[in-house]
Amino acid sequence: MFYKSRQLATALKQLTEENPKQEKKILNNFLDFCRQKNILYLLTGVIKQLKFYKKTEDEKKNLNINSFKKLNQDIVGDIKKHVGFDSAQKSEIVLNQDESLKGGFIAKYKGKIYDASVVRQLNTIKNKLEQNL
Repeated sequence: MFYKSRQLATALKQLTEENPKQEKKILNNFLDFCRQKNILYLLTGVIKQLKFYKKTEDEKKNLNINSFKKLNQDIVGDIKKHVGFDSAQKSEIVLNQDESLKGGFIAKYKGKIYDASVVRQLNTIKNKLEQNL
């Protein structure tokens, strides 16, 4: 049988999520399985895939805001309301400056993108003008 790192990582993730109290036992059994099948060389890929899953989950639960300049707390509060940010969850607000936006912001929360950047607005106007020509 042929095994792939991604398949192994997905199975391991699912097992540990379904049985959080058995995590140590699951990991030991997983390592034994890898030894028996002589696929320990895949563990580096499994770890990379698990890190990717974690990063993706964090990005979905956190509110990520990219803006041209530092935003004041009133604007951040307005963005939180607009996207439906739930401060009761274990979520963080991640603020980043991105000068390529030229103004405005792009917020990402729960897998959705809220684009209020000047670049997007200019592109929208440009596209409408081009359609009318």
